Amino acid sequence: FMESSIIGFLLLAYFIQNLFVFDSINTYVLFFTFLAYLHAHAEFTRDEKENARVNGSSSALVVRAAGVGALALVVMSGVAYVANIRPIRESQSLIDVLRLLSAQVAPSEVLAQFDKTLAYRTFGDGEVIEQFSRLATDLVRRTDVGTEQKSAFVTAALSALEDQAKRNPRDLKVRLASGALYNVASPLDPTYLDKGKEHIEKAIEISPGRQSTYFLLADNLLIRNDGAGALQALGTAVDLEPSNVLAQTNLAYIALNVGQGQIADAVLENLKEHMSPDNHATPDAAALVRVGDFYISQQRFDKALPWYELAVRVDVGKAQYRANIAGLYLNLGNILRAIEEANAAKALDPSLAPQVDEFIKKISS
Repeated sequence: FMESSIIGFLLLAYFIQNLFVFDSINTYVLFFTFLAYLHAHAEFTRDEKENARVNGSSSALVVRAAGVGALALVVMSGVAYVANIRPIRESQSLIDVLRLLSAQVAPSEVLAQFDKTLAYRTFGDGEVIEQFSRLATDLVRRTDVGTEQKSAFVTAALSALEDQAKRNPRDLKVRLASGALYNVASPLDPTYLDKGKEHIEKAIEISPGRQSTYFLLADNLLIRNDGAGALQALGTAVDLEPSNVLAQTNLAYIALNVGQGQIADAVLENLKEHMSPDNHATPDAAALVRVGDFYISQQRFDKALPWYELAVRVDVGKAQYRANIAGLYLNLGNILRAIEEANAAKALDPSLAPQVDEFIKKISS
C-alpha cells in the first residue's frame, strides 16, 4: 500500500505541476526515469520472485539489481549535473549580472560576469544571450558611456549571438536579436549594417509571415538612407496584416520622408475606417503623433490635424495632444475650437492651467 501511495502521489504531483509550469528537460528526465522504474518494477513479477526463491538464486538477483542501481546512479548523477546543476549555476550567475546592473557598476564588470555566465554552456544560453543583447542595445543608446566601452560590450554580445546562430542556424529569436543589435550599433561600425541585413533576411527565410521582421528590415534600410527600400519593406508588412494600423502608420511616416504624400493620405483614410466604432483597432498614439509632427515641421497644419485627432481617439487621457491640437486650430484660424481644446487639456492635466489661461487670454484679445 505504501509503495502504491507514493507512486500515485508522484504522478498526481507531476500532473498538478503541469497545470502551472511548462515541461522542461529537467522534468522530462525525472518523469521518464520514473516511468522506467515503473516498467522495471512491473517486469519483475511475483512469479519471477517466486522462481528466484525456489531456485535459490535470489542473492544473484539482488547483486544484479544492486549493480544496475549503482550504474543508474552514476548515469543519473551525470545527467543531473548537466541538466540541473549547471543550468542552476548559470541562472544564479545571470541573477548576479542583473544585480550588478541595479548597482550601476562599470560596463566592464558586467561584461566579465556575462562571460562567466556563458562559460557554463547549457541549454539556458539562449536566455543569457537574449539578456546580453538587450543590455548591449540599451548601452549603445546611453550618452554617459564612452565609445570604447560600448564597442567592447557590443562586440562581445555580437560574438555570443553569432556563436549561437552557428549552433542553431534556424533559431529565429537569435536572428532577430542579431539584426536588431547590428542595426542599433551601426554608428560604431558601418559594416554592421550588412551583417544585420544578412540576419534579418535569414529570419525572413525562416518565417516569411512574421510582420515585425520587416520592421527591422525597414530600419536597416532607413539607416542606409534607402527610403524606397524601407517603403517597400513596410508595404510588405502591411500586406501581411492589413489590420495592423501601427504598421500602416509607420508606412505613412516613411512615405512622407521619401516624398510619397499620396500614400500617407491613403493610409489616413484606411486608419479612419479601421478605427470606426465597429472596428476597435488601437495603434500606438505616439506613432500617429509622429506623422502629425512631420506635417507640422512642414507648416502643413491642415494635414497634421487629422493625425492628432486620431491620436486623441486612441489615447484620450493625453493632455499634451489636446494642447497641440489647440495650437493647430489656432494656426488654422479657428479660435473657438482652439479655446475648446485648450480647456480640454487643462481638464485632463490641471498643472497646465497657467499656460492654458495665458494662451486663451492672448488669442481672445
